[in-house]
Amino acid sequence: MTKVRLFVAILIPQDIRDSIAELMADIQKVRGLPRDIRFVPPENWHFTLTFLGYQDESAIPNISTSDVDKIEVRFEKLIYGPPGPRPRMIWLTTTGQTSEELGKIKEKLEDKLETKGIKWQRELRPYRAHITLARFPETPFGNLPPIEKEIDWRYEARGIRLMKSTLKRTGAEYKVI
Repeated sequence: MTKVRLFVAILIPQDIRDSIAELMADIQKVRGLPRDIRFVPPENWHFTLTFLGYQDESAIPNISTSDVDKIEVRFEKLIYGPPGPRPRMIWLTTTGQTSEELGKIKEKLEDKLETKGIKWQRELRPYRAHITLARFPETPFGNLPPIEKEIDWRYEARGIRLMKSTLKRTGAEYKVI
C-alpha cells in the first residue's frame, strides 16, 4: 500500500498572501538575521491544524474536512517562534481568540479522525495558530535582530483542507487533496 504524508490546514486567501509577501520583503532586508535562514515560499503559507504524518492512501476518504463553520481569522503579530530563549522560526501569529476557536475546530476534527480509525500522534499542547514564514537553526533570542511587529489583518476562513506533503531536496511541496 502506498503511504502519503498528510496534514489538515486552513489556507490563506490571495489578498492576505500579498500583504504577507510585502511584510516578508521588508524582513528579508533586516541585517543580522541568521545566515542560513530559509524563507518559506508563499505557496506553502497556511495554518496547520493537524499533522497526520504518513498514512495509507486508502485512508484519505475517511479524513473528512467538510464539517467546519466559517471563522474569522485575525492576525496579531510578527514574532520569532516558538516563544522562548532559542527560537528557530519567524511566525505570523493570530489573536488568542482566533487560536482558541481554531483549537476547538482542531479538537472536533481529531475526535472525528479517531472514530474513523485514523492513527497519528495527537498534539497535547494548546493550539497556537501561526504561519511559519522562515526557519533557521535555534539561535539565542538575544542574538537576533528585532522584527516584532503588530499586525491587524483579518479574513474569513471557509473550511479546512486535507493536504499532501511531498518532501524534496528543494523543500516540501504541498498539494490540496
